[in-house]
Amino acid sequence: MNVETLLKLLNTYSPSGCERESIEFVRKELCGICRTETDSMGNLYLYHGAKSGLKIMVMAHADEVGFQITDIDDDGFVFFRKIVGLDVQTIPGTMVTAVTKNGTIDGVIGKRPSHVLSIEEKNKLPSIEHLWIDFGFTSKSEALSKIEIGDYIAARSCAFLTDNGRRIISKGLDNKISLFVLIELFKLLGKTPLPVQIIGVATTQEELGCRGSIISANKICPDVAFCLDVGIATDTPNWQSHQYGNFSLGKGVGITRNADNNEILIHVLEKTALKNNIPFQYTIGFKPSGGTEAKIIQQTCYGIPTANISIPNRYMHSVVEMCDLQDVESAICLLEKGIETVCKFTPSDFNLFK
Repeated sequence: MNVETLLKLLNTYSPSGCERESIEFVRKELCGICRTETDSMGNLYLYHGAKSGLKIMVMAHADEVGFQITDIDDDGFVFFRKIVGLDVQTIPGTMVTAVTKNGTIDGVIGKRPSHVLSIEEKNKLPSIEHLWIDFGFTSKSEALSKIEIGDYIAARSCAFLTDNGRRIISKGLDNKISLFVLIELFKLLGKTPLPVQIIGVATTQEELGCRGSIISANKICPDVAFCLDVGIATDTPNWQSHQYGNFSLGKGVGITRNADNNEILIHVLEKTALKNNIPFQYTIGFKPSGGTEAKIIQQTCYGIPTANISIPNRYMHSVVEMCDLQDVESAICLLEKGIETVCKFTPSDFNLFK
């Protein structure tokens, strides 16, 4: 597992609707390993293995939460809207980066200092309408020479390893950590001829309603699908395990059990993990259905047997998130061995009620 590659990927920008930089990073990393193509939505397709036989799709969304510029005032202050954005409670004072046609530019999300707020204002949650972005411009004309209405914005890159080297902290781990798993998986698969078709997809606009996955799942119409995403870790203070279950950093990849996942495929993954001593933990997700592209994939074509492979993530949709590299390693291993096992199955083997 190449941590340097992961750090470089985390330093790319891909707010929903503007995923080009991250998509291009994945394409370049896998150039010469597999055949690639894109579509009008910006989805990236990775083809490996045979040209016929069982068709297995592995999907990870490339977009991250962010914002979009809506207005600029006469003094050069920039106003914005969320794109299913960062948790508003965490964003005042956040350093951000605007992605423009001329490159990137850094700024900070501003608000009135707490010293001048009334008691009532201090007790209220921050509102987007009362925040702005300060890029240091002194006028509207200066701002318009650098940025445009509609430009996309993400939290500024900050990726680093914790002192013990086990965990990684960064913006956009949702879902660049899964993109990294996809990259590492195809580098492994590329070393061995396969009797089945493997199609990887780095999808766009998941945070806007899984828009890219709708297009790509219908385009591929696979026999089996694996959906890679992060899951909300519940190993921080003040969680109610009886409601949300237990999902912890460092205890292995998550195999999701809820309505979006094919029960037979889930048991295949469980047996594969046990046979190969791959650390894993069952997770139920934060609701019975939805929250990942697994729901969309499962309902595509004639119903695709789908399994959600989940990496525990602390502080989801905040300015910085945290994952454990051991969980990433186990996700890569489970997918490699899981695909090897699934190669022996036929599509009808995943029918629940024969």
